[in-house]
Amino acid sequence: MCLPTFVDIHTHIDKAHTCERSRNLNGTLAGADAACANDFQHWTLEDAKRRMGFAIQCAYAYGTSAMRTHLMSGEERQSKIAWEAFGKLREEWRGKVELQGVSLSVLSFFRDETKARALARMVKSYGGILGAAVSCSDAGGTPLDVHTTCGADMPKLLDVIFSLAKEYNLDVDFHCDENGNESSKGLLHISEAVIRNNFKGSVVCGHCCSLAVQPNEQAKRIIDAAREAGVTVVSLPIVNQWLQNRDPTNEATPTRRGVTRVKELARAGVPVCLSSDNTRDQFFQYGDCDMLEVFRSSVCIAHLDRPFGSWPLALAANPSRAMRLGEKSGMIAPGAKANFVLFRARNYSELFSRSQHDRVVIRDGVRIATALPDYEELD
Repeated sequence: MCLPTFVDIHTHIDKAHTCERSRNLNGTLAGADAACANDFQHWTLEDAKRRMGFAIQCAYAYGTSAMRTHLMSGEERQSKIAWEAFGKLREEWRGKVELQGVSLSVLSFFRDETKARALARMVKSYGGILGAAVSCSDAGGTPLDVHTTCGADMPKLLDVIFSLAKEYNLDVDFHCDENGNESSKGLLHISEAVIRNNFKGSVVCGHCCSLAVQPNEQAKRIIDAAREAGVTVVSLPIVNQWLQNRDPTNEATPTRRGVTRVKELARAGVPVCLSSDNTRDQFFQYGDCDMLEVFRSSVCIAHLDRPFGSWPLALAANPSRAMRLGEKSGMIAPGAKANFVLFRARNYSELFSRSQHDRVVIRDGVRIATALPDYEELD
């Protein structure tokens, strides 16, 4: 089998490979936030660049040709380290892995107009994407979530983001509805803000987990709004299944999958992408930036195999369009670059039943070396 090289549109390589030094003790989203905050004390430019570069090297060896990474941007020192490391690595990997950076801060960050404008200017200087976490905590959609839901102020704060994005000619990429709360409707609010602000840039919403628990009629309304607004939705099945609906005591078995309504979104005409999200950090203790693993797991978790249909587009062509990588990027087609991955398999059953570590990655018509880096390089 042959697939286009992968496009991993939602990652967090600035936090990658920190799970052992700052552990998420209970495995929940709240536990991840706390452990992640604790890890910031270890961040230096050298540390971040080493970990991020390791993740990129793994992705490249597995057949990824483009990655978009969210970068912690709410605290000045951390933001400086993350973006500076990103900038250096983008140059080092140019021509091998196309890298894009997204600012990640909570929605309430945009209450401070001075800081918000400074962030937009900084993102513009790196050719990046403006982002925020919207209704994106365990309490998302409720009054308890003062940082990412922000009560009645959500529409106004979203307007600030879209106004800055228009002023600085930036695309936007949100973390959205990363919870199982019926009251969490960040995707709806974002879609309405796109229309209200007549925003014409690329709009991406990742996670959208709460859509799965909405009543069917409400879910349809939200999906229709996303389609009208031209939003691309990114599902992150592996990480969402690991984090969502986890009992903090780890006594109970989860009863929900934590994955958004990918089939309903795609059927309605909303572009859907599948992506890896976190790699060996507080939000997911495992992973190696292998998009084939993402595809395999997504098929099993979201039942994408009856039929497989056009789901391979969610790994390459769809994210390529959202990232504006070029008309034929993420495709095997006449006139496209000869970037593809060959697998020792004749059908999907064979493809997903073995690790495929003997895959052949072709870039610009030439086979590349696919040796993975040793974990000792992180020491």
